[in-house]
Amino acid sequence: MRCFLGLDVGTTNVKLSLFDERFKLLSSFSIRTPISHDKVMGEVIRVENLKEVLRTLFSGISESCGGGISGLGISSLGETVFPVGASGAVLDGMIWYSSKTQETFQKFLTRINSNELFRKTGVPPSWVFSLFKMMFAYEKFPGVLKDVKWLDVSSFITYLLTGDVRMDKSLSSRTLMMNIESGNWDEEIVRASGIPKDHLPPIEVCGALRGVVSEEASRNFNIPSGIVVTTAGQDHIAAAFAAGALSKDIILNSSGTTEVVFWGVDIETVRKYIENGQEVFQAGFHALDGFYYLLAGLPTGGFSIEWFVKNVLKRDFGIFKDFKHKRNHVFFFPFLRNAFAGEKPGAVFYNLRDSDGLDEMISAVMEGLAFELRYMVERLRNFGLEDFHVVSVGGGTRLKEFSRVKSEVLGVPLQILSVAEATSLGAAMMAGYASGVYETPLDAMKVGLKFSETFYPAGEDGYFDLKYQDYLRLRERLYS
Repeated sequence: MRCFLGLDVGTTNVKLSLFDERFKLLSSFSIRTPISHDKVMGEVIRVENLKEVLRTLFSGISESCGGGISGLGISSLGETVFPVGASGAVLDGMIWYSSKTQETFQKFLTRINSNELFRKTGVPPSWVFSLFKMMFAYEKFPGVLKDVKWLDVSSFITYLLTGDVRMDKSLSSRTLMMNIESGNWDEEIVRASGIPKDHLPPIEVCGALRGVVSEEASRNFNIPSGIVVTTAGQDHIAAAFAAGALSKDIILNSSGTTEVVFWGVDIETVRKYIENGQEVFQAGFHALDGFYYLLAGLPTGGFSIEWFVKNVLKRDFGIFKDFKHKRNHVFFFPFLRNAFAGEKPGAVFYNLRDSDGLDEMISAVMEGLAFELRYMVERLRNFGLEDFHVVSVGGGTRLKEFSRVKSEVLGVPLQILSVAEATSLGAAMMAGYASGVYETPLDAMKVGLKFSETFYPAGEDGYFDLKYQDYLRLRERLYS
């Protein structure tokens, strides 16, 4: 039996899933992402801790497969990068949300205009992007960054397993250095950064053969040698590929730590977006070469639910077993990490009364997240979005009542992908292509694309529509 592995390195967990040739999930293992604090760089993924996580995961999955693995696809969070020299990584990787780069970002904006950066890259400039982690590293550690190549997380793991030194094209969108038109490193941005051009690796598309697991890596990571290795892009992008979010009538909702709205588009739509000058969304390269996307995210999406249940209620997710949404007059604005809103006020519960309890507050949290999704989706209409339905993936789909609320708020059907770990599935599909089992990535995607459930809006006599309009008015007052 031929099997495929999908590795998903996320902000919260590292997940390794095993699929059969028809992309049926056979087993899955998960370990908390090894994030720790560094006094100079802030929150980081330490190289040695990441290696240990990989050893543990590969040991478990290899035993359950019996050695029949044909390919491994790797997807990961964006913005985090590792500098690799002749003997391996020379620094740990700053996590995407490490705010240590804010001063570096502000200095860089004196060298090149913010609007010009947006026009070239398709993404609104922000301190989270890889560019500023690189520049920060050259400022703080000039002596160790000699003859290095910068690799995204997926490509760094690929390097550990195969020795390949290239960057994944989809993840290159998260550097703020890639020209959205040419698909190459932008010469003007690179010059303004001061980063040596030869420190930037070649770019390779998702699904390309990146090598096979070496004998040395097999010994180091407890994984059989000879397995074909490829990358599948940023985590949300790999999930969008798995869900078939390639046409303009599909909106992907990736529901995890971050709540994401994703729209697969062509280059003409990207150009229209850039010409419009609105900076709500981010453009980038899709996992399928030749396709693009517009994406917007709420960094504290699903995290808001976890925060409220665990930190405030001191409960676990068993609380949702029989939970039903309850109409209420409470508003929740889910901006727990206010740094991402330009240092504006953080999260807010508004209009609480002494009669409100657990059901009302959880319902308000779900509504607030769904209202933010609708806010993002409605902005896409400026660029041609018309009739659509939603495909939802990620851990948030396990909360069925949350999915029902989203369908009601958006007013469209919402389909649930049959495999909750859509990022791992997308990575495994790319592995199926890279290993030669499937002729094209689309062939692999069509085989694995299955849905488990669909939610349809009932209308709810206008309750959600009316409350959404009130939410927008309050949002304007609180955050403008």
